[in-house]
Amino acid sequence: MSDPRALPYIEAESDALRAEIIRLRARVAELERLVYVPGVMRCAKCKLSLVTTILDANSGRFAADNSPQTCPNGCGPMWRKTEREAGNELIDQMDRAIANVRADERAKIVKTLKIYLAAVEKLQRSLSGHPTIDAGRLGQSAWDLKNVIAEIESLPC
Repeated sequence: MSDPRALPYIEAESDALRAEIIRLRARVAELERLVYVPGVMRCAKCKLSLVTTILDANSGRFAADNSPQTCPNGCGPMWRKTEREAGNELIDQMDRAIANVRADERAKIVKTLKIYLAAVEKLQRSLSGHPTIDAGRLGQSAWDLKNVIAEIESLPC
């Protein structure tokens, strides 16, 4: 048998452990709020992102639903998305959007330059037999435009 004099010590130690467990559980809950995006889940296989919310019809309040979810595509369980994952995803989306805008702008510039090039070549053909016009200078302009177009088309987005 154990020593009866140790019982108060064990009870005090048990109370201290219970209090520490409660404190640590509260800290874990606080850290989860800081690490995870509330109500946002992701599928590890198909990369689907899902936003889940709970709506209380009586009060009109809504909150994030952090309960475990399964992928609607049948891949398996979904994982909560971290703040870092969400931030990296937003940066990647922004980079893709900027690249798309740059590609669109480049395409517009090239299209405009090709219109100018066609006009210069047409002008060169129509003035080639004219005695006072130097068609060679127009040819140089056309050549310059072709080089500019090629250079713009070779630029990375």
